[in-house]
Amino acid sequence: MSKFEIQQQDRYLYEINNRKQLSDTRYTFKFKEKMIQAIGYDTTIILFDIIFFGIAVYIGRGVLQGTQLFSDFVLLT
Repeated sequence: MSKFEIQQQDRYLYEINNRKQLSDTRYTFKFKEKMIQAIGYDTTIILFDIIFFGIAVYIGRGVLQGTQLFSDFVLLT
């Protein structure tokens, strides 16, 4: 509704509540969207950290046993 229609029909509260409801709905959807994005991001980062830690342990053990070079470990880190 336009500003003049609202003034003529004296529907201020209706329009305010309508805008508030739309705002609350948008906030709810945005909150859910951001939660899904955060979970996906954190899961990916944790997965990569676990993989890199496993590779570091594998090469570190190889360096201690003499099957890998120290330069391989340095290259990884």
